[in-house]
Order: sequence, then C-alpha cells, then structure tokens
Amino acid sequence: MLIFGLGATAISVAIASWGNYARGWNFPTSVSLLLAALLPLAWTLVLLVAKDWSLQGLQTEFSAEKKQLGQVLLALALALQALWILAAIAIACSTRLGQLATLLISFGAFLLGLSSDSLFGGPGREKTLAKLAYGITPNLQFHWLADALSLGNPASGFYLLLVSGYTILFICAILCLATALFEGKEIG
Repeated sequence: MLIFGLGATAISVAIASWGNYARGWNFPTSVSLLLAALLPLAWTLVLLVAKDWSLQGLQTEFSAEKKQLGQVLLALALALQALWILAAIAIACSTRLGQLATLLISFGAFLLGLSSDSLFGGPGREKTLAKLAYGITPNLQFHWLADALSLGNPASGFYLLLVSGYTILFICAILCLATALFEGKEIG
C-alpha cells in the first residue's frame, strides 16, 4: 500500500517539478491534478495486489475477515458526507476570512466535530453554553462508522438516511450563513 501511494505521490511531484521548471506550470495545481489522477490508480493497484504480491479480485479486501462490501461502502458514503460538511464550513469561512484562517477554522471544526459528544454532550450538557456549542458544532461521530464496523456492529440503510438528512440540513444552514456573509462583500 505504501509503495503504490508513495510512488504515485513521488511521480506527481516529479512531473509537476519538471512541468514547473521546463514548461512554467503552476506547481501546486499540477501536483493536485496529478494526485487526483494517480491516487485512485494507486488505490486500485492496492486492491488488485495481495500481500504476497499475487493478483486478486477487487472485492477481496472488502470481503476478507467477514467484512461486507455494503458496510464498507456505507461507511465511505458517510465519510464523504462529513467532508461535504467540512467543505460547507470552509466555503462559509472563505467569504470573510483569508486562506490560513479558513484552514484553521475548518481543522478546528473537524476536531470539534469528532469529539463533540464527549466535549459538549457529557454531564454538563444541561448548561446553556454546552447546548449551544453542541448545536453549532457538526457532530461528525454520526459519520464515523469505523469503530462500529471494527466491533462487528453493522449499520443499516435507515441509519444512512437519518445521517444524510442531518447532513443536508447542516449543509443548508451553513451555506445560508455563507450567503448572508457574502452579501454586501465587494468583489474586485
């Protein structure tokens, strides 16, 4: 896995460096585009090659050790929804803040979102400030199925629908805030 992933990264950096030097390409953009193309290819190669370097089917890793492909895909769909929430937060922040502040707030929202249950939902949750913080912070624990799957607790399609509804409502609220923040901002 490391060989394919690091190899794709090294190839991307090497090609982008050459393109920047010889062709005048923008280095960060070139690396990003090359990684977007090569990392899925590397992941496919990881799925195709077994631990003993023999070829295997693409579904083998998903069905090994009694893991079901449907549960893994459900977990991936929920993780993607968590990324959508973080992207909406980044969009809202970028309407008024610079790049570094947007990155820091997005990272803070990620950390708070993964620990919001333990930080704001514990014994002090009856306090007004804790309720407000719990309501504002995205609860990304809903989107994190790795713990449940590793313990052998499957998730249902109904759970996906519930979390998808939460995600849609949260994203709509954040994007409405982004629209309100962007209104009146001078562009130019």
